[in-house]
Amino acid sequence: MWHLAHTPIPKLNHRHHIIPLSWEGPDTDSNETTICPTGHANAHKLLDYLLSCHKRGVDPEWFVTRTYGPAERELCRLAMESLS
Repeated sequence: MWHLAHTPIPKLNHRHHIIPLSWEGPDTDSNETTICPTGHANAHKLLDYLLSCHKRGVDPEWFVTRTYGPAERELCRLAMESLS
């Protein structure tokens, strides 16, 4: 489980596909994790940014990626590895 150390504890958590289904990621338990709603939204925003950088062939700006938490960055790192 990722990004669940909030106070107060979220009452509703989301299932997140580490490698997105839109990237032909598998719809399996091993490709899913539980994440809080805020972390889920942030992970998708960061993933969109990283994919944009990847498509343009540029490195992501550190000051952009650092605005996201370590769990969100790690989830996105795992997804981006699937493109290699």
